[in-house]
Order: sequence, then C-alpha cells, then structure tokens
Amino acid sequence: MMDSKFKMYSVFRVRHWESWGILNLKKNIPFVVLLFFFGNIATAQVHWDDDFGGRVGAVIQLGKPINRVGLVANIFYHYDFVQVNLEWRGHYNFSNYGPPQKGWEQQLTTGVIFAAGKKDKEHIPFVMPFFQQMGRKYAITYALHFYKDYIGTSQRTGTIALQFDRVHIVVENDAFGSFVGGDEFRTGAFSVFYQNKNELYELKTVLWTGITRGEGTQTYTDTNYPCRFGYRDICGAKYGRFSHGILAGQVHRILDYGQVVQFGVGVDSEKIRNFIQNKIIHDMYFFPPAWTNVRNLHIPMLDDHGNAYTYQVGQKIKPASWYLNFAWNGGRFY
Repeated sequence: MMDSKFKMYSVFRVRHWESWGILNLKKNIPFVVLLFFFGNIATAQVHWDDDFGGRVGAVIQLGKPINRVGLVANIFYHYDFVQVNLEWRGHYNFSNYGPPQKGWEQQLTTGVIFAAGKKDKEHIPFVMPFFQQMGRKYAITYALHFYKDYIGTSQRTGTIALQFDRVHIVVENDAFGSFVGGDEFRTGAFSVFYQNKNELYELKTVLWTGITRGEGTQTYTDTNYPCRFGYRDICGAKYGRFSHGILAGQVHRILDYGQVVQFGVGVDSEKIRNFIQNKIIHDMYFFPPAWTNVRNLHIPMLDDHGNAYTYQVGQKIKPASWYLNFAWNGGRFY
C-alpha cells in the first residue's frame, strides 16, 4: 500500500557501462539485469516516512505513434525544501516519433526541485523527475535529460517546471539542455497538469522535427512565405521529411507500488506544429522589434508528398492523424 516501507540495499548491477548509458545496446541485449533488493519485495515502492525513496517498474506503451516496451527506475532524496531526482528508462521502440525505425533507446534524467509553502500531509504520489515528495504546495524544477538511441537522434534537453498547489506547468526544450539548442528532433513540449489525489489530468503539446541546420537545409529570407524572418527548408536534411505536432489530453492514475496507468487521445497535425513552433515561438511577436536580435526562421509544414509546404498553388498540407497513448509507466513527452 502507499504507506509501505521501501528499503533499497542495491540499486543497479550492470554488465557493461558504455558512454553515459546503463545498457550495452550494441550487443542487442534485451534489457540490463536490474537487481533491486527490497526489505519486502511485495511493497517495493515509495517510502514517505523518510527522505529517500523510489520505484521500479515495467514500461508498456501502445498507441500512435509510440509503441515500446522497457523498464523504468526512479530514485529521489529530499532534505528540508530541496529534492534531487534521478530517473532511468530503457526501451525497445517498435515505433516512435520521427522515422519508422525500430531500435533501442534509453533516457537518463537528473533534476533538482526547490519547494516552498506550508507542508501538507497529502504528498504527491507520482514519482516523476519534475514532481516533489516534500509535501509543499509550491515548487520550481530544473531537470536535464539525456536521450541515447541508435537511429541518430541522440540529444540533450532540459525541463523547467512550476508547481502551484495542484497545478503543474512543465516545459521541455532542447534549448534548456544546452547553451545552443539545435531546435531539432525533440524540439519542445509543454504540459499543464491538474492533480486530484491519485489522478493527474493533463493537456499537452509535443513537437518533433528533423535536423534544422547544416547539410541538406536551404534558407530563404526574401520570400512571400508568410513569416517574420524567413524560413528554412529541411527536407533534404536528415529526417527532414518527418515531423509531429501533438495536441492531446491525457489521464494518469497511480496504482499500488508506484505504478502508473495512462490514457491519452489527441491529434497529430502540421497545423498545430506550425502555430506553436513557427507563429508563436519563432516569430516572437510577443517581443518588441528592439528585443529580437535573434532571427528564428520558420520550419515549414510538410505537404502530402513530404516536401516543404510553401503555400504554392495546388499544394496540400500533410493530413492530420490521431494521437493515441495506452501506457503502463509511460514516459513524459518523448
């Protein structure tokens, strides 16, 4: 049950350590053997009485576009108003955002949370990198994410999250994970959560594009294309003919032993990506001209042939599709 003790004597035993990863994926080992020794394996979950806890579980995620299986492990430690989180995920993706390629992926996240406000007896039961178990009503989080895969989309991103009592605002962006964001692959995501005891209600948007700089890209600044600073055609670059613009609602429910079930439904549309990524973020009309020293170019929508949609006569935008997510311990955004 939720107040059961969780004692961790050993965290991970691994056969090989490669790069920053925990799995030796090159040898195609299904999953690393995780040896978690608990005081009572039947109640291996968060221990709220102490400052240290965590969880471990299987990952099963089915839907569109993500289909994967794997493992997840979380650890947290808090003292007074500060909490440190660590999460590792290892997946085999049958399908994912971007190109239709199967393969291994792992995600490592480390984060720190600063909390404020009067302590509440009701803790947040969800053990995630941007949630705190200190029982306080207000918090700010910074988390760093490392994505490692073998299809050439490995990268680093960051998350900034705010908690206002039961409302959580979470923003992930590749610019938060490095001094110069590439604005590519896992380019940005945004969520608003509302927590009601053991349930989370979420409205989210997730963006994904191919490589946006370098070989295979073409930049246009003097054009009739409707934009503030110009646009960049990335269709000749790596994975430039794949993109996603998700707008979805999702429900999360916590079960025994820290396990979470999720159900989400929404739409994947180039128009959504264009509005959020290009019209809002890249055009930056919310800043006066004197403040816009950076000229962010549009990444055009794709047409129904996988080419850049440049509003030419006869061009049609790539049709929208459903976003579906049925998951056991599914991921955050990506």
